[in-house]
Amino acid sequence: MREFILKRNTAESEVLVDFGLDQYETPEIITPIKFFNHMLDLFAFHGCFKIIVEAHSNDNDPHHIIEDIAINMGMCFKTALGDKKGINRYGWASVPMDEALVLSSVDISGRPHCSFDINFKYQSINDLPVEMIQHFFESFATNACCTIHIKQLNGTNDHHIAEAIFKSFAQSLSMACSLTNKYQNLIPSSKGAL
Repeated sequence: MREFILKRNTAESEVLVDFGLDQYETPEIITPIKFFNHMLDLFAFHGCFKIIVEAHSNDNDPHHIIEDIAINMGMCFKTALGDKKGINRYGWASVPMDEALVLSSVDISGRPHCSFDINFKYQSINDLPVEMIQHFFESFATNACCTIHIKQLNGTNDHHIAEAIFKSFAQSLSMACSLTNKYQNLIPSSKGAL
């Protein structure tokens, strides 16, 4: 079973993440940021992942709690992948949410990069500062060592755009880490390493 649990305590936060790649379980998301909890619930469901997040802020700063969750999630994902033999490597999804449409693409390449082309109208969605959505994906990409592209194709409602982001990323990440007979016992790279 491809799963990893990581606990990380700093002066800023205390974060526990359990990330499983192969079987969906009802997510258990506990953070002080309610809208972010909703986004992580969507991420778990639409990626068919097992995700448990227990996070407590020591400084009441949403930047630190979201960053530390992303760091843990990225590290758990990378570790749970193991040697990467037999994975698809690439994943992509274009997901509508009413008027919003977002495209996400993932390459489990061993090279961290995040391109985030989203236009939010407001500074926050409920209790989530919108700038932290981009920072979440940048921090995840860095610690998972993968390439992420997220692009808004349409949308005017920030809530709908955010949902489309997390749903499309979940589906593209799920596709990329899925095992396939195509590569079976091979690392999907002509270099033989990811």
